[in-house]
Amino acid sequence: MAVAKKSKASSKGLGKGLGNLIRESEEDENVVVKEVVKEVVVKEPGEMKVRLSQIEPNREQPRKVFDEDALIELSESIKQYGVLQPLLVQKKDKYYEIIAGERRWRAAKLAGVKEVPVIIKDYSTQEVMEIALIENIQREDLNPIEEAMAYKRLIDEFKLKQDNMNQKKISQEYEKAIQYIYELMKSGELTIGSRLPTERALAETLGIGRNSTREALSIMHGMGLIERRQGSGNYISENVGQSIKQTILMMIALKTITKREVCEFRRMMEKSVCNAVIHTGLTKEQQERLESMVNQMSMVTGENLVDTDKAFHEELIADTGNNLWITLMEAVVEVYREWIDYVIKHADGIKKKKLLKTHEMIYDSLIKKDIETLNAAIDEHYDIIEELLG
Repeated sequence: MAVAKKSKASSKGLGKGLGNLIRESEEDENVVVKEVVKEVVVKEPGEMKVRLSQIEPNREQPRKVFDEDALIELSESIKQYGVLQPLLVQKKDKYYEIIAGERRWRAAKLAGVKEVPVIIKDYSTQEVMEIALIENIQREDLNPIEEAMAYKRLIDEFKLKQDNMNQKKISQEYEKAIQYIYELMKSGELTIGSRLPTERALAETLGIGRNSTREALSIMHGMGLIERRQGSGNYISENVGQSIKQTILMMIALKTITKREVCEFRRMMEKSVCNAVIHTGLTKEQQERLESMVNQMSMVTGENLVDTDKAFHEELIADTGNNLWITLMEAVVEVYREWIDYVIKHADGIKKKKLLKTHEMIYDSLIKKDIETLNAAIDEHYDIIEELLG
């Protein structure tokens, strides 16, 4: 099989246009269309390691050209992470023949790997051809000629129609990509700020289509879990908590939660935070920062007052040292900020003085470790806010 140098064959898929190349006869009404629902990617007991020298490609492989750049990219991924998706093979007399996974096999050779994981299956000749063809049709970078020939062969030899083939796409492949990235995070191979493998490398490693990989990355980007950097790639977001903020805002917009419920959550969390701070105690530096903010609140107005109020509550959260609380509260504080801005702009002089007084009471109670007065001050603080928010 040839290796293409910088192949640019795009995988647009032939879609309905394939029907013009391979016409379905109206006589096919009497043909029983065979359902091919085998998963190309198999996760089951029986996985084992086999030396590369004992494995040979399938001579009936529909792909005749392999993109050299793609193989090099996949080989680099294999050097770093290994071959994560087993090859599907069957035992021949003196070797194992690849049913699915020839590109992984080729990339593993480039990477200098001696052994690869395989799953050994015993299929009929027809089943081997079906799986090999379906695996390649599911990939996006099969060039149009190879794709058309693969469809035609399935239709001619196995009575499969194009519409049925379109239904053979492994459902929700993007979930596999998301799970894979999650596993890399869990293992510590990906951390905050880490660059993710490319779309192509993910697709090749997992044996899924590029569209599925792209969909997975789009979902994670929408959730705020990854960020895209122009010309550089995808990275684990340094502000994962942003996704929580976006979720809360969407839930408010959809009226699945109310502003009052957010305020109530904020109130209860602040009590928990302050009680934790009393339990652990404040350092001298933490006390000085809080005292400075309380004093500053009496001297600033407008946007500066909003910023100082936000900084005061963020300092309380940070003083707990609990990263989960910090992430949750930072997200809620971001949602809350525009409401506090509204409250401060619409509060009269009396209400503003009361809000300032509650901050002073919260600070004094923390220093004195007076939990009862502390909780009362927090309740009064949020009662005023909820009243002004209506």
